[in-house]
Amino acid sequence: MAVKKAKVLVTFLKENTLKKTEIGDEVISGISAHPLVFASPAPPLAELSAINNNLRTKTVAALNGDKIALEERNASEKEWDKKFSKAARYVDDLADGDTLIIEQSGFKSTKTETYKKAKPGQALIKVVKGDYTTRGKIDIKVEKLSGADSFFAIATQQPLAMKINKGQIIFSPQAELALSISTTRKISIEDLQSKQEYEVIVFGCNTAGIGSPSQVARVVVP
Repeated sequence: MAVKKAKVLVTFLKENTLKKTEIGDEVISGISAHPLVFASPAPPLAELSAINNNLRTKTVAALNGDKIALEERNASEKEWDKKFSKAARYVDDLADGDTLIIEQSGFKSTKTETYKKAKPGQALIKVVKGDYTTRGKIDIKVEKLSGADSFFAIATQQPLAMKINKGQIIFSPQAELALSISTTRKISIEDLQSKQEYEVIVFGCNTAGIGSPSQVARVVVP
């Protein structure tokens, strides 16, 4: 009886763009950490890194729901899918069913037991007026939040109107947003208008998606 070989788990192609860029980071890091195993990555790591960073940038730019920005994000996602599907085939060919090699690449194996990860809960935040040496800056402190790998902060002078659709945060097209992403519980947002009041909100994020938004905090920028 033939034994079915392990292969790269390709369900990553169905994830939202935020999770795709996190998976991309894991793959790039995994392949980079094992140069003797992955001697000639295809596509090259520089190419994977460029398309992964581009998708992250386009995802952030599309948060306000602008039609052109959404189209650019969707085009970048198609290119991401193409490049990382090619990378998955490269790993499959190299691994030839070896689960360890697949895991070293940063991809998941079809023989790897996985558990569904829950999204983070609601973020609790405290906003302070920066360090008083940098005008137009605020600092945000997030309470410990189970399951959060990173935090996404938004500041705006307009009332926040948003929705979450298929793991993507969409704001009203008129919204002018200042954005910041951090892997720590301290987040700084800079280049704000001094002496103006802003509304601030934070989301916890992980590979399962985006958690519930924090309560809106209001702060006058120094």
